[in-house]
Amino acid sequence: MEGNMINSILLIAVTVCAIASYLMGRFGVERIKKNLHLIVLGFALFMLFIGVLNYQGAQYSKNFKCVPGYITDVKSTRRYVSKHFRTEYSCVIHYTFTDGKMYYTKQDGLVDKPNENLSKVWVSRDNEEVHMFSPKSSLSSSMYNFMLAGLLFLISIPLFILHKKKYPRLSADELEDASIIGMIMSFVGGIVAVLNINAVIGNFIRHESIEYFNLDIFVVGLLITVVSIIVVVYSKRKLKY
Repeated sequence: MEGNMINSILLIAVTVCAIASYLMGRFGVERIKKNLHLIVLGFALFMLFIGVLNYQGAQYSKNFKCVPGYITDVKSTRRYVSKHFRTEYSCVIHYTFTDGKMYYTKQDGLVDKPNENLSKVWVSRDNEEVHMFSPKSSLSSSMYNFMLAGLLFLISIPLFILHKKKYPRLSADELEDASIIGMIMSFVGGIVAVLNINAVIGNFIRHESIEYFNLDIFVVGLLITVVSIIVVVYSKRKLKY
């Protein structure tokens, strides 16, 4: 448990440093300093979203059965995704289900390297899904993410106060940029919400089960749309006066 926490913290630290280096190289130090409160708030919202995903994953798999298992045929491949090379892993999971029979399943597209020393896995009661991580570890990860999101949000408050003292009024160019970005983000968020509306609203109306992932994406798309529209309306009103 402690090892997982340390690995998560190291991964977050490396990711933050990489993103910070990219932003400084792309926009310059002064623009980063000026919008630091927004960047920190963005990280807070991102960690909150990841925490929600982990929490719902833990709730979804809380009734899974812990059974003996092991993995074989661990392989790695390099894929070119979004202008970057990414390493993905695949493996075969062997496990003994509650009926005493041995089963196996192949998993592809894994971001993290599978633990070749694992001795147990978690299987759904209908023997349809197999997880290599326990619901308890997913719940612990969600708690870490929630705490980090809260800490980043608290840090963003004094940064915002300092920003308002230094820049009490937004310029017309900044308001125009915010309006354009808001319109773009509202369009993107609307598309994301519409693409998942049948999997969420449609399934609800039909009294069918709703996948947690589809629900999360739908809610995020809806929130992006609403917040972006508020930004557009606010910017347009300020530009008039």
